[in-house]
Amino acid sequence: MVCFLLSNRDFLHPFHARILQGVESYATSLKQHVLFAALHYSPRTPPDRIDLPPVLQEHGLIDGLILAGTIYPNLLRRIESIHMPFVAFSNNVVGMGEEQQYDQVGFDDFNGTLHATRYLIGNGHRQIVFAGDISYPWLHRRFEGYQQGMRENKLKPALILTRNAQSFVDFGQKSVERILSRRPRPTAAVAGNDEIAYGLWRSLQRHAMKVPDDISLVGFDDREEALLMDPPLSTVRVRKDQMGDIHGRGATAESTSPAPTWQAANWGGSLPTTLGAKHGAISMELLSRQFENLPQRIPAFDHNNSDAAEPGMNKKAASVLRTPRYTRR
Repeated sequence: MVCFLLSNRDFLHPFHARILQGVESYATSLKQHVLFAALHYSPRTPPDRIDLPPVLQEHGLIDGLILAGTIYPNLLRRIESIHMPFVAFSNNVVGMGEEQQYDQVGFDDFNGTLHATRYLIGNGHRQIVFAGDISYPWLHRRFEGYQQGMRENKLKPALILTRNAQSFVDFGQKSVERILSRRPRPTAAVAGNDEIAYGLWRSLQRHAMKVPDDISLVGFDDREEALLMDPPLSTVRVRKDQMGDIHGRGATAESTSPAPTWQAANWGGSLPTTLGAKHGAISMELLSRQFENLPQRIPAFDHNNSDAAEPGMNKKAASVLRTPRYTRR
C-alpha cells in the first residue's frame, strides 16, 4: 500500500489532486492501493515531535510514502527516522539547500517562466511585468526565470506585489491597479500561476481591458482556470498525471523491483539537470493559446551557462521536450 501524505494544506488542491490521480493509476497497474492522509505541523517543530498519522506508525502496513503539500526539512528528517521509503514533490520543499539528499520528483519552475518570457518578447513585447508572491519558493524560482528572460534581452524586470491578498486569485485581482498605473503601461504580464492569472483576467475585464488585445497574459500550471477565460489562457503546462506516475514508481520501487531503474535513458532520452545522476521526466510545454494554438517546446536550460540557452522560442515548434527532475538519493 502507498500513502499519499498532504502536509500543511486545508484541502486537496486541484494540482495535487491530478498528481494523486497519476499515483492511483500507476498503483492500480501493480494491484496496489493508495491511502490518502493529511498532516499539519510547524516548521519549528522538532522532528521527533511531529505526530505522524497512525497508519504510518503501523509496521509493515505502508510500502512507500509520497510527500506533497508544503514540505519542511523537519518532516523529511522525521520520515527518514522511521526508515520508510518516500518520494517528495521537490517544488514544494521549503528551507532545503541545493544538496537535497532524498528521493524527489519535480519540474523546472525557472525554465518554464524563462521561455514564457522569451516567447512574449519574441512576439514584440518589451514592457512585461511579473505578478506573484515571491515569498513562496516556487514562485520565487519562476520570478528568477522571468528576470533571466528580461535581462538577456536588456529589458528591465518589474515585480508586481500586493498586500493582504486572501488567495492567489485575490492577489491577481489586487495587482491590476498597480499594473495599469505603471508608465509606460505594460503590454504583457507573466503570472506566477494560473490562479493569479485568473484573478488578473477578472479584474482586467472590470477595467474594460481585453486579453490579449490590450494586454497579453501568460500563466503557469495549465489548471482548469486556464480554460475558463475567454480567450483561454496561454500557460506553461505541467503534466500532473505524469508526475503522479513517477511519484508512484519512486514510492513503490523498493518493494516491487530488485533495483532502481530510474535512469535518464529509460525516459525518452531526457536531458540531465543539475540535481542528480538518475532521473525520471516531467513534460512541460508552453500552450500559446492567445497567439497560435500550438504547444511550444521548452528546452533544458543550463543554469550554470546562460550563454548556452536558446536566444528565443521557435514559434512553429509543436514538439515537447521532456525536462527531467527526478533525483534518486
